[in-house]
Amino acid sequence: MRAHAQAVTMLPVVVQNCMRNAAMPGVTVGAKNGGSGISEIHGHASIPLPRGMKAGDPVSLEVYDPTDVVLLFPLRGEGEHIPSGAGNYVEMHVIRTRDLTMLQNAACLAGVMALASHRATAPHHSRSTSPTFFQLAAFSPDEQNQAAPLGLINSAAADRVGFSVAQIEAAMAAFSSDPLTWKSVLLTAQIDFGNHDPFSTILSFGKTDVEFGIGWWGLRRGTLQTLLQQMRNADRAQFDAAMGDGLPFIEKLIAASGTDAIDMANRELVDSGSSSRIKALWNERFGQLGSNPTFQHIQFQNLQPWVDKARAVTAQYGLRSERGFAFVYDVLYSRGRVAEYARVKAAFGGFREKFGRDPDEAEKLLLLANLVKSRLGVHRRDELISRAYAFATGHGIVFGRGVDLDSDGLGMRDMRTGKPIVIREDKSITEKLLQGWLPDGVFGSPTDARPSTTLPPSTPQPST
Repeated sequence: MRAHAQAVTMLPVVVQNCMRNAAMPGVTVGAKNGGSGISEIHGHASIPLPRGMKAGDPVSLEVYDPTDVVLLFPLRGEGEHIPSGAGNYVEMHVIRTRDLTMLQNAACLAGVMALASHRATAPHHSRSTSPTFFQLAAFSPDEQNQAAPLGLINSAAADRVGFSVAQIEAAMAAFSSDPLTWKSVLLTAQIDFGNHDPFSTILSFGKTDVEFGIGWWGLRRGTLQTLLQQMRNADRAQFDAAMGDGLPFIEKLIAASGTDAIDMANRELVDSGSSSRIKALWNERFGQLGSNPTFQHIQFQNLQPWVDKARAVTAQYGLRSERGFAFVYDVLYSRGRVAEYARVKAAFGGFREKFGRDPDEAEKLLLLANLVKSRLGVHRRDELISRAYAFATGHGIVFGRGVDLDSDGLGMRDMRTGKPIVIREDKSITEKLLQGWLPDGVFGSPTDARPSTTLPPSTPQPST
C-alpha cells in the first residue's frame, strides 16, 4: 500500500531582484488562499500554505507590499510548484517600478514586456482582507487598442508597471530590435518554461535530457555544451565565478556528449527527490549565467537564425500572421521542420479543389497542423497533437497549461503591419479540419517526433 505524501505547511522562498544580484528584504509575499511572510536581510521568507498541500502541488505566489515592487517571475505568480526535500526553495524575482537600470537586463526586460504586452494585464496591490494580495487589473477596449504597431507593448499596461513604451522599446533594441525575436522569447517563457525567466531556467526532462535558456539548448543534442563553451570563451572570469566550486564538473560536462552528459547531469544536477527538478544550488548557478547581460547576448545570437528561418518558412507557406509565425517557429524548433513544401502545396491545392477557393490564414494553419499530425509516430503523440492544434487555433492546452496566443501578442494580425487579418470563419470547414481532414495523396508515413533540432546553436540555418 502506497504511503500518502506528507502535507507541507510552509513554503520557503527567496526574494531577489530580477537581475539576481541582490536580495530584496522587507517584501511581503504570500500564497493564494494561504498566509504571508516578510523577506529578511538575505531575501528568505516562509509562506504559510493552505491546508492540505503537498510537495509537487502547484502554488500561486503573490507580492503584497511595498506597492512599488512587482513580481516578474514566475509571471503573474503562476507556474510554480511546492519543492520537495530539505534545502530546496522557490525563487521570486521582482522589480521596482521605474528602475530603468533593470531594463538593461534581458531577463528583467522580458518580465516587464510580458506584463506590458498586448492584452496582458498588469499587477496592482490590494489591502483588502482577502488572502489574494496580487490581483490583475482589467483593461477597457480603448486601452487594449493602445498597443504598439506589432501588438507587443500595451501603453496602459506599461505605465502601470512603471515604464513607458519608449523606454521598453529602447531597452529591447540593445539586445534585438526584431519584435518577432522578442515574441519568441516570451513564448518560451510563458509556455515551455511555465512562466519562469526564459534566460535562466534549467529543466530536467525525466532524466532523458537537461535543457537551458531561450533556445532550449540541451545535453542530448550537445547544444548546451556548445552554448556553455561559448559563454566561457566570451567572459571566463564571470563564467567561472558563476559556477563556483562546481566548475570542475561543468568542464567535464562540456567535454561530454549524448548519454554520457545526461548520466553526469542526472547524478550531479538533478534533485534525487524529483527527476524533473534541478537542485537549488545548480539552479542558482545557471541563474547567474542567464542573468548576465554578456551571456544573454550570446543566447540572442544563437536564437536569431532560428527566428529568421521561421520567418522565411512562414512566408514560403504564404502565411502572414503572428499566429502563423508562432506555429512555424514552434514546430520548426521542436521538430526540425513542419512538412515538405510539396506536401504543403498539395494540401492547399486540394483544399481549393474541394471547396472552390483558397484556404484563409486560419484554415492554412489547421491544414499544417494536420500535416504535422499525419507524420507523428507513437512517442509523445497526444502531447504533440495537442500542441500543434493549440498553436494553429491560438488556444488550447500545452504541458497542462492553457495557451492564448492573442493574449501573448501572437494573434491573427499581420506580422509586418500589425493589422488584423480577416478570416472567413466557415464553421463546417473548420470542423472538418479539426477532425484531421487532408486532401487525398498528401498523407505521409509517420515519423517519430524528435524533442529538438540536432544542430548546434552556432549553426546559422536549420533545414526545412
